[in-house]
Parts: sequence; C-alpha cells; structure tokens
Amino acid sequence: MSVKKWLLMGASSAICILPISEGFAQSVDYKGLESLYGEPITTSANGSPQRQSEVFLNMEILTAEDIERSGARSIPEALRFLPGLNVTQKTFGQTEVSIRGYNQNNAERILVLLNGRQVYTDFFGQVVWDNIPVEISEIKQIEVVKGPNTALFGFNAVSGVVNIITINPLYDTAKTVEFRVGNNEFAEVSGVFSHRINDKVAFKVSAGGYRASDPHDNVERVVLSDPSRLSFSFDLWAQINSYIQAEFEVTKNRNQRNDFIIASSTNANTTYDTGSIRGRVIADTSLGLWEVDVYHNQTRSDLELALITGVGRLYSDNSITVAKISNTFNFKRDHIFRVSGEYRNASNIFEPVDNEDLVYDIWSGSGLWDWRVNDKLRTSVSARFDSFTLGVDGGEHLSTLFPAGVTPYTNDDFSQRREEYSYNIGAVYALTPQDTLRASVSRGADLPSFTEFGLQFLTAPTAANLDGAANLGDPETETSIVHNFEIGYDRKIEDINGLFRSAIFYQYNDEMQSFSSRFSRTDNFFGAGLNLDREFLGNIGDSEMYGLELSLEGQYKEHWNWGVNYTFVEINDNLRNQQSSFPYSTATEYEESNIEHIINTRIGYHDDKWRAGLFLQYRAPSKGLVPDQTVNQKLVQEDISGQFVANMNVAYDISDTVSWSVSGTSLFGDTQQSIDAEVDATIWSSLKFKF
Repeated sequence: MSVKKWLLMGASSAICILPISEGFAQSVDYKGLESLYGEPITTSANGSPQRQSEVFLNMEILTAEDIERSGARSIPEALRFLPGLNVTQKTFGQTEVSIRGYNQNNAERILVLLNGRQVYTDFFGQVVWDNIPVEISEIKQIEVVKGPNTALFGFNAVSGVVNIITINPLYDTAKTVEFRVGNNEFAEVSGVFSHRINDKVAFKVSAGGYRASDPHDNVERVVLSDPSRLSFSFDLWAQINSYIQAEFEVTKNRNQRNDFIIASSTNANTTYDTGSIRGRVIADTSLGLWEVDVYHNQTRSDLELALITGVGRLYSDNSITVAKISNTFNFKRDHIFRVSGEYRNASNIFEPVDNEDLVYDIWSGSGLWDWRVNDKLRTSVSARFDSFTLGVDGGEHLSTLFPAGVTPYTNDDFSQRREEYSYNIGAVYALTPQDTLRASVSRGADLPSFTEFGLQFLTAPTAANLDGAANLGDPETETSIVHNFEIGYDRKIEDINGLFRSAIFYQYNDEMQSFSSRFSRTDNFFGAGLNLDREFLGNIGDSEMYGLELSLEGQYKEHWNWGVNYTFVEINDNLRNQQSSFPYSTATEYEESNIEHIINTRIGYHDDKWRAGLFLQYRAPSKGLVPDQTVNQKLVQEDISGQFVANMNVAYDISDTVSWSVSGTSLFGDTQQSIDAEVDATIWSSLKFKF
C-alpha cells in the first residue's frame, strides 16, 4: 500500500488523516487495524499509521482492552507494569512516573500529551496525573515512547513521552457510567457520553470525580487533607466539507492532594485548578495534509507548605498558549515528510513574592523525513530548532518585601535569550518476518522550569536558634542536554503466540537541573546572631545512565495470557551540588536513589463473561532523603528495602450492558515505594453501565 493511501486511512494523535474512500478527515481505527495486522498500530512517529514493529522508536502500547483487564482506575497504575517505567506512589493522590530512572518528586523529564496537547505544568515542569481531564473508559490507547524525543514532540520529552489517545465522537460511540466504592472512604463516579447530532457534527462529554481519606504513613508535619478530584471535558467535532475537519475542546479540573514537593520532600496540602481551551482545523489538500492547532492551558496551584517555622503559603498562576501549524506529505512512494512551526508563550507568577509575571516565548521549527528504503529497511530523521526568550512582564519581578541582599538578582538578570537544537535519527530493519532490529541516536533539550528560573522564596527566622532561609531560582540556569544511544531487538514467537523484546541503551545528561545547586551563608544577616542561608536552584552537574530491558509475553490456549519483563538501570553521577545545614537542604543523589532492578510479572484470564488479572512487581533496594533530627532538618540518606507491589482485578459481565468488578492496588499494604511514605492497600468494587 502506498504512503498516500496510508495517509488517507487514519490520523495521528495530533494529526487527523483523510480516508481515500470518502475524502474527509477520520481518526485511525486502532482496534480494526490491530486485528488486521496482529499487532498494535501507532501514528506518533511520523503522522501516518505504522505497525509497532515498523517504528524505530522504543515504544510500548497499552490498548483499551489492556487497560480494562488491568482494572486500573488511574493512568499511572495502568503504566506501572511496563518495562522501563518507574511508577512510585507517594500519597493517595500523588504518583510520580519516570522512564529509565531519575524519578523524584515533581519529576520534570517526562512529556505527557492528551491527543497531542501538553498537559504538564510549567510551574515545576511536573505532571499532576489527576489534573489530566480524561476518564479511563474514554481512552483508546496509551503510547509510551522511551528516550529523548524533543525533536519529535518538544521540550520536556527528555526521558520519554506518554501519549494518551481518546475516542473521537465522529467515529466512536461511548455511553458509559461507572461507580467505584472502596476502603479508605474511597468513592468515585465517572461517565462518558458521545452523540452524533447529524452526519457532520458530533460531541463527547466526559466527567468524573472521587473523594477519599489519605491512609499513607506521612511524616507528622504534613498538613493533611482529604484527597479529591473533579474533572469535566467537552469535545466537539465538525465536518466542514469533504476535505476539512474542525475540533473545539474545553476542559476543567480541580484536584486536591497531599504532596511531597521537590527533592526536599517538603510536605504540602496542594490544590490545583486547571482549565484548557483548544481549536484545531485539519485539511487535506493537493499540497499535503495541513493542521492548525491552537490551545491555552491555565493552572492555579495553591500550596500550603508545612515548614519548620510553621505553615507557609505559595501560590502559582501558570498559563501557556501554543499555536502550531504542520504539513505532512509524501514524495513518490517511499518518502514521508513533515514540516511544522510552533509558537508558545508561557507566564508564571509566584504569590506573594512576585509583583509581575515571569514570561517566556519560544519559536520553533522542525522537520521529519521518513524513508522506506526497501521492504526490510526503514529510516527516520527529525530535527528541531528552538529560539527561547525569558523576561519580566512589565514591572519588578522580585519582591519589595525582601530585605536588601537576600537575592543577588535584578530584572536585567531575567532577560535571557538562548537557542537550542535537538534531533532523532533511527532505523528499523526486518531481519526476517519474525525478527526486527532497531537502532537510534538522539539529542534532547530539557528547558528549566519557572521554579528553576525564577522562584524567590524567603523563610524569615522566628526563633533565636533558627536561621532564615531563601530558595532562589537562577535565571541563568542552563538548558540540560541529553544524548541517548540505543539498540533494540524483537522476535515474534509463534509457538506461544507471543513476542520477545529487548533493548540496551546509554544516556549522558549534561548540566542536569535540580532544586538545589549551591548554597551560601551570610552570618548575622538578621542581627541577634541570626544568619541567612540561601539555596540556589539550577544546574548541578552531569550524570550518565545505561541499562537493559527484556520482556516476554504470550498466550496459553484460548483464554490465558501472561507476561514478564525486567529492567536494569545503572546511574553514575558527577554532581557538584552540596549538602549543608540549610533547612530542607537537598543534595540530589540520583545514583543512590535509583532502583537498579525492577521485575514485573502478570497473568490474565478472559472468556465471554469473566476477566481476571494478577500483577506483581519487585523493586530492588534503594535509598532516599529524609530529614534528620537537627533544628534545620538537614536531609540524609536512608535505606529503602526491596519491595513487592501486587495489583489485581476480577470482572464479570452481568449482562450486555452491566459489568461488575473488584480491583486492588498495593495489596500487601504498608509498601514503601519511596522514602516519603508507606502506601496502604486500596481495594474497591465497581459497577459499569453501558447504554
């Protein structure tokens, strides 16, 4: 089949493609194509549908059926048992996800997209998973791309990308309501409704929310709250004519949780209010497939920090506006090209310490060339160039409440310009119909977050034996550059109707960023013998990582499926950050805190009425930072023993429209997935109605 026909069959998560039979834009029928070709289909690599085995990227794909059989009620739990991922639950509402190491609180190295729209927050550069306005029952598939991919996806994609793809109401039907009730006072309801108004207009509405008590064994100084979530999304699609399709989307979300903030593990009761608005137009023309995509995200973060001097408040108003245009076209039979341009404007204000917004603008250009050399070999080259400008919007960025000398920065220091480039080069080669070899090299760019650029936070002394402390973002923080080299091998095994996958990789991180880069002390700054300790955010040095992934999955007879995977990651730090008596001092140690070995196993059963799954994970021993017993709560390393995490799900279809299930996570209870807290077991029962 020609590339043009592929382009006319379906769409990527960010690009809708036009079917040749009808001549208008349509989403990919992922389930139909998977059934046809016997493996998952993706469109993220080059904008056209590809078999997973044809993609040079190291990619894992979770289908809707995979997610349903797992019984997961959250996206992180659905991702937990994939090779190469470290999913660490801290509290009921806080779960951190990393790809190939470097997991920490508010991890900023992973890019999460919802149908191509960024959903991470530029405040910390973090992903708050409960802020994502999506319900589990509307997800068609989740694609996890490992390794630096900023040339393909943009900033923050330095450890990988999680691309969440939901149903399109023009071509998919969903009318479901689900109720969940469990221990820890957990109660949740969610629903998805899609409707075709006529042949040209359709919409989808999804909404959900939960409330629970937080059972986790947090340290005493946490300001506890009952975690909760409310989410709403409205998505309207219109067929303008035979060749043009348009989308309008609005979302709103409110999420409250108990947080462990940054590497310091400072506790907080945090409330997030988020919203977005989006418009897209897709047109098939004689010059190729064009897409124009504009969206705006707004996030209000209210952090009630549990400090050793009392409760401190920090607010962040963060907004980002993105405008993108792209053109995907083919040349002759075997070449696909994509050219795109992007503009993004982001602003953030920290209250009460800022008087004006800190703002950045980025102009980007990128290109991709995908070449099917022959029936066995396919290559891909992509490159991206970003021009970045940082500044203060209007007035003084620094607080006038600060005593002179607390911060060394002026407005002029926040006027920064820089240019960055990134690339992804890869090839996939079919050794035989059963054996596939892939190789890639990439350069990614990790832009500092607003916190690392511009946080100016002062904790004044309140007692004669307690020094003052200031957390100071450094506007000259450099962009972290990540180089990655990888080789992978897959083999289909017909005897077990299964697949063996393997990958070895090496990564070098230049000028990593952290919440703590250097410290300074000014004696008797406040008088009466009280000193000022200053912690500067910014670059902390270099780190290298290498590792191995192995996985094997198959089926037994008709109703059973199973899988096992193993991930090894070794991290070697060359960091220059320091530890001191500074409050919440955070000498980042990726090498010590890394979990070197993670083993996952699963077994599942399904027939016409029943579905069941048992999942088990082993996490090797590691270390974490905890406050010592000194006045200033200096952080020190403590051991975390090896842990087992078990999840399960059993579901029964009472009728064609009603199903019942019982599910659970961390079934062993008191599981110490991190140094911050022990995770209690959560068990719930669900009723799902389809209309």
